[in-house]
Formats: sequence, structure tokens, C-alpha cells
Amino acid sequence: MLKPIKVRNFLSQKVGVLVPLLDEELISDKDVQQIKNIFNSHDVYDRLFKRTLKNRAFTLENVKRYIKWSVTQTLNKNNITYIIRDKNTIVCGGIDLQKVDSETATIGYWADPKTPGFITNAVKEIIKVAKEIGYKNIDAYPEEGNEKSIKVLNRLDFKYVEKIIKPDKVLLKYLTS
Repeated sequence: MLKPIKVRNFLSQKVGVLVPLLDEELISDKDVQQIKNIFNSHDVYDRLFKRTLKNRAFTLENVKRYIKWSVTQTLNKNNITYIIRDKNTIVCGGIDLQKVDSETATIGYWADPKTPGFITNAVKEIIKVAKEIGYKNIDAYPEEGNEKSIKVLNRLDFKYVEKIIKPDKVLLKYLTS
């Protein structure tokens, strides 16, 4: 059973919480606005949405669809999405664990650039969840040049496997050791 998990900020040592997205009703209008702001921040938008949205801003409707999709996927156990809340319960990031097959899942994450420090420990906790579920392998695919994400993976002893060249970007494949 998925449950909230306390997580310590790597930089400030303040405690936040990872909350599984199991019910749309638990996401307030303030949360939707905060997620929209994070998704439209330069670091997150350029890495995750610029190509697919063709330079259009991420809207409140986009966030609501993302939340609805994430809840459905989590309930169906295809993917698992957690949001990260800081000590004031403000959304400051998120982590997705996407099922590849019965033994492998891919982890992805995003964070509020104004609230750094939660992702490393949050990813560490989600890896524990993944292992409890039965995944043997966890992989990640940061874009080449995404030094913040690569540092997170290196801190957690992920190993670089290969470079994957796509028409519009270069990804680096990492695996848990």
C-alpha cells in the first residue's frame, strides 16, 4: 500500500513529505497553481515541456490533466506518482516511477528551483518503494547537460550505461547498482 513518506531536504535538513497521488480531491487549487508555476519555471519547462508544447505555457488545464492521468496511472499500478510537499505543505516537486516491465521501472522527477534539496532523498525513498513492489532495476534518462539531475543520480550510486541519441535531444541512461 502506498503511503506518505517523510523526506529530509538535503540542503536545509528540514523535513517534507512524499505524498502518493491517489485522489484528485487531495490536490487543492493552490497546489494546481503551484505545479503550474513549477512546470513553467525555466529549468523544468525547457527540459520537460518546451518541445511538446511548442513554446506555449503550461496551463492550469494541462496541470489538471496531468494530475488526473497521474492518479489514474497510480491507482492502476502502471506508474506511481508522488508529489513532494515542504514543511509548510507547499508542493515543491514530484517523482514518477514508470513501469517498463515486471522487473524494471524508470524514475523521473521535477522540482521547484526555489526549493532545492529534496530530490536526492526523495528519489532514495522512491527506490525503496520500487524495491518493495518488486522492481529489480531502476533506470533514469536525464538529458545530456542536465547536471543537477546527473548529480542526484551519482549521489545515489546510479551507474552511467550509455548515451541515447534522439532526433531532438541526447539522453544519458543510468541504472541503479
